[in-house]
Amino acid sequence: MKKNCFSIGTILIIIVSMVACAPGTGSVDTTDPTATARAGISSSIPAPYGSEIHADRMKFVVTGLVRPADDIVKGENKDNPQAPAGQEYMYVSLGVTCEETTDKQCTFITDNFKALGSDASLKDVEYFVGHGLIKSGLVYGESTIFGSLPFIVNKGDANILLVYKSYSGDKYYFSLRR
Repeated sequence: MKKNCFSIGTILIIIVSMVACAPGTGSVDTTDPTATARAGISSSIPAPYGSEIHADRMKFVVTGLVRPADDIVKGENKDNPQAPAGQEYMYVSLGVTCEETTDKQCTFITDNFKALGSDASLKDVEYFVGHGLIKSGLVYGESTIFGSLPFIVNKGDANILLVYKSYSGDKYYFSLRR
């Protein structure tokens, strides 16, 4: 009888091990704080589109993406520069919340954001005349500002990431794929 129990127990352990180690069966538990904390801290594991990143006492959320945005840029002002051949404008809509109390402020700087192309090129925020663009400045505690960051990116690059470089030098990565 003991021999049969040992055999059944051994077989169950082997089956459970095979199922647990089978490829493609793993998942990320988004309720696990360590799993969600890892998302966004490297370009290989960017924060999913629409998720929050907390840095510099602010919360950042990508709320939209317009691509190509060349018609919007030209429609804002005929003197705005045209994107070079093989490139296009991209608007990343962003929500920024100051996580301080109402008697304090956060400093938001658009230059802390870059677009990272799949060719590892970093693109700066473009500056021109336009409505709805988010601007650098102070954000009052417990309030949120919304607006768009314009970039010129390579046409056809489907794997562009938004990168935020914090005041401490840490970088945070947002996926722009829905």
